[in-house]
Amino acid sequence: MSQLTPELVAEILRVCEQNAADIADALARGIDAEVTVTVGKPTTYDAAALPEGFDGPGLAVMMQFGDVALAIGLPEPSGLTRNWMREPDITGIGMLNTLAQELSMLVVPDSMMAGKFGAAWVTDLSQAMKAGEVADGASLVPLVLTDGSKASHLTMVWPCNAPGKLLPPPKPKAPEIKVEQVKQQAAAPPPPPPKPKPKSMQELPPYARHLLKISVPVAVQLVSKKLSVQEVLELAPGAMISFEKSCDDSLELIVGNQIVARGAAVKVGERFGLEIEEMTMPEEHFWPVRKSG
Repeated sequence: MSQLTPELVAEILRVCEQNAADIADALARGIDAEVTVTVGKPTTYDAAALPEGFDGPGLAVMMQFGDVALAIGLPEPSGLTRNWMREPDITGIGMLNTLAQELSMLVVPDSMMAGKFGAAWVTDLSQAMKAGEVADGASLVPLVLTDGSKASHLTMVWPCNAPGKLLPPPKPKAPEIKVEQVKQQAAAPPPPPPKPKPKSMQELPPYARHLLKISVPVAVQLVSKKLSVQEVLELAPGAMISFEKSCDDSLELIVGNQIVARGAAVKVGERFGLEIEEMTMPEEHFWPVRKSG
C-alpha cells in the first residue's frame, strides 16, 4: 500500500481529476449538494494563512491510512453544509460516515484503503486541524465545488499525525423521558411477584397435564432411501435394495416425524427393543396454548 506522504500530491491530483464526477455524486448523496467538482491548485497548509472559512465551523472528514490520516474540511460559509450536521440523528451519522467512506475510495490511488474513516461537525476547522497535528507545510489540495454561479472549496490536507483527535468524540444521548411516562409509571401498581416454577408434573396446571396425555406415534427407523416410481414398480420377490448405512450404525427413534433419539437394537424377552444411546432434540417451534372454557 502506498504511504500517505507529501510526495503523493501528483498522484492524488490525477485521481481526483479522474473521479471528479463520482466525487460530485458522493456529495449529492451524502449532503444533498448538487455541484460540479474540479481540482484546484495544490499548495501547503499554513496556520497563519488559513483557507477561506477555516477559522470557523464546518464539516470535518477523516480517513486514516496506517498511522496518519488525510483530513478534509468543508467550511460553513461554503453554503453546502446542512443544519442537521450539527447534531445528526442515527440516519445522519450513517450518511456522514458513508460519505467519508466513499471519499476515501475516490481521492486516493486504488492501492490505498482507509482503515478508519468518519465525518463530524466541528466548531472551528483550524482548531480541529491543530488537534489532529496537521503541521505547517502539510500538503493541501483544494477541490472546487461549483453550484450554479457560486464556487466554494472542499480542502484536503495531509498528513494528519493524530487522526484520533481530529474529530470530536460522539456525544452520548440521554434517553428521552416524557412527563406522561413518569406519571404513568408512578400511578401504575407494582407488578405481581413471579409465580414459582412447578417442581413436579402434578403441580402443572390442568390444561398442561392434559397435553402430556396425548398419544403420539413412536417409530424406530432402521434406514431410509428414496426410489423413483419406476424403481418401485420393478420390485419383486427376491429383489435386493442396497442402502448406504452401515450395519453398525445406530437406529433412529422418531416421534411425530421428528428424530428425538438414537440407539441400538436389543432383545427384550422375545421382543425387539431399542436401547437409547443419545438424545437428539428436534428443532423447537412454539405456539401459544389457550385455556378452554
